[in-house]
Amino acid sequence: RIIERARALEHPRVVLEASGAYHLALVAALWAARLEVCVVPPGRVRAFAKALGLRAKADRIDAGLLRRYGQQCDPRRWQPPPRERSLLRSWVDARRALIDQRVAWQNRLEGADALMQRIAREQCRLIARQLERIEADIAAHLEQHEQLRRQAQRWQQVCGVGPVTAWTLLAYLPEIEQPDVSENELAALTGL
Repeated sequence: RIIERARALEHPRVVLEASGAYHLALVAALWAARLEVCVVPPGRVRAFAKALGLRAKADRIDAGLLRRYGQQCDPRRWQPPPRERSLLRSWVDARRALIDQRVAWQNRLEGADALMQRIAREQCRLIARQLERIEADIAAHLEQHEQLRRQAQRWQQVCGVGPVTAWTLLAYLPEIEQPDVSENELAALTGL
């Protein structure tokens, strides 16, 4: 319905807030339908609302606010990331989920009976093997894609940036490599 309604407009342009994984399917569908789509950081839209003196939060108000934001701020048009970055992001996400699971199982060890301790230790060993596999897959993926490999190496030259941080930057912040993106835009994208 969104695609049909957008196509009915004279100059269709869809502006929406980034909402974790929830907006990705809609953005992909809009792109596939050859509609112009802009994904904007929620914090930036909130700041825009504050500047306008809007405090109420409701779907109708948010829709009007996004429309005004799109008209007045001319946000950057969304483009799908290259497949190699999408794959990297999915592996970084999977790695993060496994780490969360490992922490949950480790937390169950304290005060648990012998059976639960055994199960928790088995789960932690399984997760450790899965983490090793994902990390090896990420390393192999970077070796296959020279540009990503070089970018990861460059990031790791920064004091305190290891492989995981480099992978995360490459997966979640491809704009950081674009020369036309300002430091302020990067700060807004990351919520800083």
